[in-house]
Amino acid sequence: MIEELIQSNFDAKIKKGNSIVDFFAEWCGPCKIMDPIFEKLDKEFPNINFFKVNVDNNQNPASTYDVRSIPTVIFVKDGKEIDRFLGLMREDDFKVKIKEVFK
Repeated sequence: MIEELIQSNFDAKIKKGNSIVDFFAEWCGPCKIMDPIFEKLDKEFPNINFFKVNVDNNQNPASTYDVRSIPTVIFVKDGKEIDRFLGLMREDDFKVKIKEVFK
């Protein structure tokens, strides 16, 4: 199961290594469509940390990363954003993106 980050642990969790953070909301239909894809890719890429952030409950991380729409998926390396995408992405395209970003 993918860990859901909260404001108090967000920075510490993404500080080291490669992470992919899914900013979502419970009421968001496209976010629900992304859930099983995100879960599957978490298992396929064990060297990457996959996290979720509920924007309704954790506005500081969303504000810090200028998340204005959901779903927003941000790729982070050692605490710094290196890429992002907005909206839905097909599983195959998501895999390609992961491999491109974390070469």
